[in-house]
Order: sequence, then structure tokens, then C-alpha cells
Amino acid sequence: MFKNAKFARYSIMLMLLGICFMFFYSGLQVDHLNILTPYLAENYGWNDLKITNPATYASLVCIILYLIIGALFVKLGVRKVLIPCLLLLALGCLGIAMAGENYGLYSISLFIVRIMVVPLQMGGFMLAANWFIKYRGRVLGIVTIGSPLFSIAGIGILTAVAGNLGLKTAYMGISAIIILLGVLVAF
Repeated sequence: MFKNAKFARYSIMLMLLGICFMFFYSGLQVDHLNILTPYLAENYGWNDLKITNPATYASLVCIILYLIIGALFVKLGVRKVLIPCLLLLALGCLGIAMAGENYGLYSISLFIVRIMVVPLQMGGFMLAANWFIKYRGRVLGIVTIGSPLFSIAGIGILTAVAGNLGLKTAYMGISAIIILLGVLVAF
């Protein structure tokens, strides 16, 4: 698979980037609601529907967004689409961090987070499809490892950070990591 050393370096980096995309896709699509729900219910008295409805409405938008993002990836390229989407995703996480009891800011931020994870998933898949023609299936398998990794490790880490340092710190940290991913994609 790695006969060319330069290709090996790039491909390993791209696979790790793809794993990160799938990690945050899985975590910010639904899994993080396992942390938000008890935290917001306990601290602000919000019920489950109030906490999760913005993500539910965003899921409806995602049905059409998958088609749009897919077409944009093909037309403009992954980088030109993914970088602004990562910026919006980071802003959405920052909004969740800063919302406090402001339900309007929380709702808009959670909505943005839910729809902006779509390009993460598709970006990871496009990296595999564009770079690894002969080994596409193997690389897709490697990249997809990121999704269950969030369920295994991410929830525990996010729960610990939110419990010890607060929800604000947890989501500001996620926002910073997503910005770092955007910088990596830019280069």
C-alpha cells in the first residue's frame, strides 16, 4: 500500500484526519446529547424535548443538506467546502458553550452543530474515495473507526471535562479542536 514514502506520509495524515472527522461527526451528531441532557436538565430545569428538539429539526434539514454538500464537494472540492463548514461548526460549539440559560442561542447553536457535522462525515469519505482508489474499502474501514471511538472514549472524556470544568470549558475545547482541524485541512 505504501511504496512511495511521500504518499505514505500524506495518506497516514489523511487517514488520521478522516478518523478525527468521523470522531467528531459521531460525537456532535447525537452522542453529545447524552452529556447535554442531564447537565441542562439539572442546571436549568429544561426537559428532554426542549434540549433535543433543535437537533431533531436540524436532522430534517440534513436530509437535503447531504445532497447539497455532496454536489458542492464534487463541484468545488473538499477543502473549499470543508473549511467554512468547520468554522461554522466551531462557532456552533462556541455558542453552546456561551449560551448558559439563553435558550435561543443554545437552539441556534445546536442546530448549526447538527447540520455542520454532515460535511465532516462526507469529508472523511471523500478523502478515502479521492486518495485511495485501489485501497478505498480498507481506508474507509480505517476512517470509520472514528465513529465508535467517540462512543467508547469521547463520551467519557466529554463527561469528565463537563463535570469537572463545566460545559462551557468542554465545548470551548471542542471548538478549539475543530479550528485546529480546519487549519490542518487548509494545508
